[in-house]
Amino acid sequence: FYSMSTILGDIPVSTESITSMPGNFHYPRVPSEQLYKMLISDLRYAVENLPESYSESEFGRITKYAAAHFLSKLYLQRAQGADYGTAAYGRNADGSIDTNNPNSYLGMLYKGNVATDLDSCIHYSSMVINSGKHTLEPNYSDIFKCGVGDWSNEGSKEVILPALFAQGTDNYRYGVRICCMMIGNYTNTMHG
Repeated sequence: FYSMSTILGDIPVSTESITSMPGNFHYPRVPSEQLYKMLISDLRYAVENLPESYSESEFGRITKYAAAHFLSKLYLQRAQGADYGTAAYGRNADGSIDTNNPNSYLGMLYKGNVATDLDSCIHYSSMVINSGKHTLEPNYSDIFKCGVGDWSNEGSKEVILPALFAQGTDNYRYGVRICCMMIGNYTNTMHG
């Protein structure tokens, strides 16, 4: 939901499971403000209830600090778009977006306006920083080491939520580096 709303603005959000085909496929878009309230509530619950760490055999599972890190990001993004929730930026009174407004691209940044968002961002970021579980690498490039058979980067204390693609096996052999290797070259694409 976070990624889709970041790219597309308001999106349909289903909060109930369905067991059969619906009568119609009309799913109204949920205003980003409402979505962010839901995401923040869920992540606050996760921070309160997830463990600080797991055993080595469970490496890669979501921890309290991974949830706190993402929660601080949500608070920061909501604070960044707080000024764009008006009709001047394409936000209607009901929270929906007016796509005919030339400034609606800014209105899509609006996720709500809560005075304590930056304080909450600092609180949850500090929780991660002060945990003692995550520290910055002395050499940033060590996070992206890619020597043959070298998987040490996957155990970096700077990585808060590892994207496990390897752990030294041949399956998904590129480890944390996979996100850097599968980037399309869109700047030179021919349009025809």
